[in-house]
Amino acid sequence: MNKYMCIGRLGFDPDPIQGGCRIKLAVDTFDGKANKAVWITVLVFGASGSNVLNHKNKGDRILVDGRIDRNVKNELIIVSDNITFL
Repeated sequence: MNKYMCIGRLGFDPDPIQGGCRIKLAVDTFDGKANKAVWITVLVFGASGSNVLNHKNKGDRILVDGRIDRNVKNELIIVSDNITFL
């Protein structure tokens, strides 16, 4: 099973790509001493991608539901199945 869910804030305005958009999401984590932000690249396609492009900006909170994958540079990315605006 390959399932990933997180809530975070958009670090930048959505970047349009063919068929959707790319977003950088800042997700808060706690390392035992302090809160830190982990940056995650998320690909959003289809109608959800259009909605994110048209309605979300830097700093907005979203919930991402998707799967872990790798891009051509062998970096971990999340391919979104569902985006929920918070």
